[in-house]
Amino acid sequence: MLVLACLPAEPKRAQTLLEMLAHSLQHVREVKVLIELSHTELTCGGDNDVNIDALLQHSFQLSMLNVVLICSSFVKTLLYYGYEGYPKFKLQVRQFQPYKETTSIYPDKLLNMHHHPIYSMPDQAEPYTIVYEHQGKVRVIGMLWYILEEFAHYHNATLRWLERPIPGNPPNQVLLGDLIRNGSLDITASASFLDWGSYYYMTYPMAVSSWCIMTPLERHVSARDAIIKAFKLESYIMLLGFYALYVGLPPIMMCIRRQRSWPLDNVASSFYRLIALCLAIQLLAFYEARVQTFLIHPLRQNHITTFNDLESSQVRIWSYRYEFYRYDFELRIKFGTVFRLTDLGSELVKMRNALNTSYAYTITSNKWPMCDGLQRGFRRPLFHYSNDVCIQSLCLFAMMIRNNSVFYDRFNHFLTKLRQAGFISHWIKNSFFDMV
Repeated sequence: MLVLACLPAEPKRAQTLLEMLAHSLQHVREVKVLIELSHTELTCGGDNDVNIDALLQHSFQLSMLNVVLICSSFVKTLLYYGYEGYPKFKLQVRQFQPYKETTSIYPDKLLNMHHHPIYSMPDQAEPYTIVYEHQGKVRVIGMLWYILEEFAHYHNATLRWLERPIPGNPPNQVLLGDLIRNGSLDITASASFLDWGSYYYMTYPMAVSSWCIMTPLERHVSARDAIIKAFKLESYIMLLGFYALYVGLPPIMMCIRRQRSWPLDNVASSFYRLIALCLAIQLLAFYEARVQTFLIHPLRQNHITTFNDLESSQVRIWSYRYEFYRYDFELRIKFGTVFRLTDLGSELVKMRNALNTSYAYTITSNKWPMCDGLQRGFRRPLFHYSNDVCIQSLCLFAMMIRNNSVFYDRFNHFLTKLRQAGFISHWIKNSFFDMV
């Protein structure tokens, strides 16, 4: 798309109309714009270059990078004005040569930013961004920081903090949003729910996950309870009956012989005893197999697969109050009793990372590999992540970016290429090693 604009030569009026043009190009300021100064006697060069410089510099401040300006004498001189935005603003005067292979009228200003700073701040939401001190220096790692570092390197820019991050003292999401809105930050190194960011401008989703519950593994059934469960009352009655039949059959036969005038065949008596013995052995073998199975794979109590199982069990979910009121309304009404709320999100993260088995915890599928890696250091797993007990089956996470940012399209395209190349999934799977 090409936008043609005719502006007056008077500087103040031209800048006012340029601002109106920028407002009409909201969120599409990367389009190519051709401006003509409408003054029949205006020629390029001389004192007029000062006004042209101010006008193009104002367009740069409005995040309109693809702007070219011509004067009314363009037909005679074939001169047009552009600018170089990085590392600092510089007015450029070129001559239009239609029949020669020259540089583009609209060169890519972001191709080489000459180490121009891109400002960001990590929110310290592990494992997306991890802030720590090493040899007296603050270092930032994690998937989001890797994305920003690669983006800055790709455009020959420099990634910088707005303020020195303090390990263990994360900035609040509202503060990051305010810094984005006032232009102090270019892109935040924070993962925000896409549907929660209606007040801020968001990038394309950089992570797709499910938001479910990690529940502590059910405790093993004790040997006493297992034996009681394996050998029910009916089993004892059957064993007692077989034993009584096996032991009591000979006296019964002797009694019958005395009362009868004909002799009872001893073979039939032995056959009946053999049947009772075989049935008893078969029953004992069956229950012996059940006991051996319990010894190899112990039974567990209250296997949790649904929210109904959670409600009937003694396990409760430790959750962040700010997040709880954004759950589905029906879920909050029906299963509100299974949640225990805290006003501090850091407390939830601390208990979850400590693998405190007193509670279950909400967690996204992207953060689960970190907790799974932590519990591998124990003799047996402590938690399991269930896709059946979920708060939200599909969650889209994005990063906050400045409104009408010059990086918006480039960054979204860069995110797409990283995802297609498999870098994002690789960083998520190896998030535990970043923590180590």
